[in-house]
Amino acid sequence: MSWRERYQVASFRGVKFYVKSRRLSGGRRGKTNEFSDRNDPFGQDLGRKFHKRGVVGYILGEDYDRDRDVLRAALDQDGPGEYVDCYGGNWFVICRDWDLFESEDEGGVAQFTISFEESGQDLYPNQVDGGQLDAAAASVINFAIEDFTSNFSVAGLPDYIEASSVEIIDDFADISTGLKQMLPSVSKPVYEGLSFGSVADQFPDLVNRLSSIGVISSPALLGQSIADVVSEIGVPSDPVLARSSYDGYLSLMDFGSDLPVVDITAPSRRAQASNQNALVSLVRKVALCSACQSAARMSFDSYDDANKIRSTLSRGIKAVQFSQSETFDDLSVRAMSVLKSAVVKNITARGGKLARVAKILVPYSKPSVALAYELYGDANRSVEIDRRNNSVDPMMLLTGSSMEVFDR
Repeated sequence: MSWRERYQVASFRGVKFYVKSRRLSGGRRGKTNEFSDRNDPFGQDLGRKFHKRGVVGYILGEDYDRDRDVLRAALDQDGPGEYVDCYGGNWFVICRDWDLFESEDEGGVAQFTISFEESGQDLYPNQVDGGQLDAAAASVINFAIEDFTSNFSVAGLPDYIEASSVEIIDDFADISTGLKQMLPSVSKPVYEGLSFGSVADQFPDLVNRLSSIGVISSPALLGQSIADVVSEIGVPSDPVLARSSYDGYLSLMDFGSDLPVVDITAPSRRAQASNQNALVSLVRKVALCSACQSAARMSFDSYDDANKIRSTLSRGIKAVQFSQSETFDDLSVRAMSVLKSAVVKNITARGGKLARVAKILVPYSKPSVALAYELYGDANRSVEIDRRNNSVDPMMLLTGSSMEVFDR
């Protein structure tokens, strides 16, 4: 097989282009030292230099302008990408520079001069470990069930106390069913090794089990059943669907806020209040853990978006820690600290380097495509501006209009 038969179409991040020429440079790092009255030098060898690849490529065709913009977007994308060389081999590289040349004499052709540098391996990466967060959430849920078991009981108490608890459980079942219907279905367990990682078609059975007499008379079984129902609502792995789940769990974290305050003058009323607080606390804790897991799987459109979600979850965890500290439950507080650390680490690693949101005033009336080109040099990002600001007339943004845009 000749070299022409081994020749292949070059690509970067899967975007193909033709190559006119390319060059590769490398070498060894170090300095060659020369000494007085000595004819022999001494050359240091401090390791291989990183490889640089210079490529002169081109896009052509009737729709070359569209393919040109796709390649531009790939070159500007964050992080390293896979470069497939036309003469064989593929490497992960970073695009350091690129230059585009077009001319009227050569219509339908866009010539790129691209400088790629070997990306290597990050020896000190930001750790984004979803498994660590899932394990921390599972630990918090286990402690929450233990705490519920210690504080909930209907044994030997008047019937109205059990009826009050059943009413709260029914409200929880109705809200959970509504969330399950609104949120995307998850057919797989979110994580393995937990009793509440069940399959999707068990949800109706789990909800129905909540109202059975045997469950409510057993605090441990009731607590596990509530955790099963919340977890069964699901945490999708898809980043877009995970945001919907996050919003749903966020609403469930407010469960019980509309319940009336129980007068604790009588001993039986104190037991009723204790049961009510135990039910509300368990639901909120499990919902908080599921919200944290959803946040670890969702994507963020900006640093501000990630920071808002991180702050919301941190406040929720702090509130639970404060309530647990009043009961001197050190193990539960410590488990919440581990969860908070995992959430902050995960969201910071994925959202800390994203573009930030800035507010600007439109100096004079102009189309959103003109504003996008002025800000980013890319008119195609007008769609992003219109969507973010719900532009009424993208063809004419009014003078003095306040717009939210990304800073890069």
